[in-house]
Amino acid sequence: MISRRFFLVLVSTLLLSSCIKSPLIDRTFYNYFPYEVGKTWTYLMNDSDTVQISIVGDTLLGTDTVLIFENYDGTRSYIFSTSSAYYTIEDTAVVGPNGEEVRLEDQIFILQMEKPLVSGSSWDDYYYNFETVGEDTFWIRHSRIGDVTGLTTITTPGGTFENTYHVRLIERKTIGGPNGVGIISSIRNLYFAPDIGPVKELTTINIHDSTEDSVTDTTYTVKLELLR
Repeated sequence: MISRRFFLVLVSTLLLSSCIKSPLIDRTFYNYFPYEVGKTWTYLMNDSDTVQISIVGDTLLGTDTVLIFENYDGTRSYIFSTSSAYYTIEDTAVVGPNGEEVRLEDQIFILQMEKPLVSGSSWDDYYYNFETVGEDTFWIRHSRIGDVTGLTTITTPGGTFENTYHVRLIERKTIGGPNGVGIISSIRNLYFAPDIGPVKELTTINIHDSTEDSVTDTTYTVKLELLR
């Protein structure tokens, strides 16, 4: 005769085993971030230009590895991975009153996204810093919030990708000083496919500059779709 306690343990074990084998649960174990040095993604940008994003190297930060991404516009991004999240390393500078470079951030980590990707999950991170040079104070506020809106199928010039996660990142960086305020805000819609990584990105960026003499606003959109 099977005891009640043994029967409940057996049923629980079988249920857990069936969940682990479920395609829905298995998706959290897929590699949506195949990030390694030498990896290159080729995209069609805004339906016209062919551009690339590459991981061109890495460097040690203590005992951990920071990956160096070279972007299509020639800039570089620095991504630091932990067991549960990806962080970017921010490094912002402004021009001081005498033309000197004033660095407001130095090796500051701000959360990029949590892993594994799970539909419905969300996260946020905020940072504030300032630097005083002579009688002038420069400051920065940086916020980034993100969420995983769900799974979808994405078609790009490079093919059709199922089980693709849609990640939305909303970011705002404000830099202020004696001569005015600059604000960079963006909404990024990213799509990650298993074992490939980012297959599509649609980003809207607004740049606002305000001084005593003028105010300017610039808004533009960048669309990237995987070619190969």
